[in-house]
Amino acid sequence: MADSLSDDYIIKKAVNGIEAQKVIASVNIDIIVSDVMMPEMDGFELCEYIKSSAEYNHIIFILLTARNDLDSKIKGLKLGSDAYIEKPFSPSYLKTSIASLINNRQRELEIFKKKPFLPMMDSNIGKGDNEFIGKVVEVINENIADPNFNVEQLAEALLMSRSNFHRRIKTITDKPPLDLIRLIRMQKAAQLIHEGKFRINEICYLVGITTPSYFIRLFQQHYGMTPKEYEMQRNN
Repeated sequence: MADSLSDDYIIKKAVNGIEAQKVIASVNIDIIVSDVMMPEMDGFELCEYIKSSAEYNHIIFILLTARNDLDSKIKGLKLGSDAYIEKPFSPSYLKTSIASLINNRQRELEIFKKKPFLPMMDSNIGKGDNEFIGKVVEVINENIADPNFNVEQLAEALLMSRSNFHRRIKTITDKPPLDLIRLIRMQKAAQLIHEGKFRINEICYLVGITTPSYFIRLFQQHYGMTPKEYEMQRNN
């Protein structure tokens, strides 16, 4: 199985869940493909560990098993597995399943980035990612008017080290944390423009941008139009 996937992915192997935990702690892992039946820590236990962890629950988790009874499938889904594949299966089926899960996550991310002011917690990303990003967005919004609010303060508020926070955000959003802060500022700006209660030069400061020209440039980069053009489109 590892050989069949090695052309498309960088592979790290572990003989059981305990060894997998050590690998996950030392290497940035995006996808786990795990057998259910393993010594010391089985696939169900590993899945539960991953999906209940604030640091790792963004990882796509696929369970492989010869147990095709309904109770086992339900258990895997309840623990948060993203897919449950029965043996025997073809390498091409596994590859297609992995590619589909990655593409779905990317598609959901693109929806989030393009919607004018869609909170990420309302999108269809995985439950663990959803809850984590919901907390991130909440903290950013609580500090959105502060132009000095930075990545270190955000990571501290979430009780995470800067390096682990950066890795987690980059994995979920494909953006560094600073870009995510800017994105949330721009989404908030779009929301305020849509509500029509403030002038654009006021909104600039309400979202923590102290230079109007920089605000216009950021907004245009994200939405493909200036704040004024967005306002005019809203009024038409």
